[in-house]
Amino acid sequence: MAAAICGALGAGKQSLAAAQNALAGYGSACVEWAGDDAAFAGRRDDGESPLHLDREAGLVAVADARIDDRDALCDTLGVPRPQRPGIADVELILRAFAKWGADCPRHLLGDYAFCVWDTAKRELFCARDHVGARPFYHAAANGRFIFASAVEAVLAVPDVPDALDETMVATHLGSAMVSDTRTFFRAVRKLPPGHALTVDAGRPFDPIVTPKPQRHWFPEHAPRLP
Repeated sequence: MAAAICGALGAGKQSLAAAQNALAGYGSACVEWAGDDAAFAGRRDDGESPLHLDREAGLVAVADARIDDRDALCDTLGVPRPQRPGIADVELILRAFAKWGADCPRHLLGDYAFCVWDTAKRELFCARDHVGARPFYHAAANGRFIFASAVEAVLAVPDVPDALDETMVATHLGSAMVSDTRTFFRAVRKLPPGHALTVDAGRPFDPIVTPKPQRHWFPEHAPRLP
């Protein structure tokens, strides 16, 4: 079952109230977390939390994910078999990030869009699966970085501009082409499939200029079928 996530750097959870409301159709069960520099929220109705916190490691993750081949990943991460059925996908993602850092998407199979906040480094790591099965939109407004599973949730956050990207609209109407990065709104961008993005809370963020998403998946590196 798909979840829906949203979050922001440079804003408290009160700034996410409108975004959460925009995601209400994804589930009535909502979980939240807020720290000094970041806030996350997620919705999911199947009883599994889309958010996980590791206080000892100083990491927080929020994810819309379905992780496949869990046993192989758990073997690599050293998760005892009795514990595996009770571990949510978001916790596996957080454990993978704790082990491999920014290389963790290369060890994950499945559909996912997630963010991990490192409270010590004050960095937010975002990643999307290789085919973009799970959506991930982001924008910048008044020094804040905002992300969500849906465009309308990003636009619902106060001060995010809703001006249309007229070039993108005209291109789509003329050829039905879809961009990997642009949306119909100038301020809102997509994280491309198979890419990751690291956002430093101490630096200004401009989704059009910097930082650039980094590709983590290459088809030529996929395992060959026997």
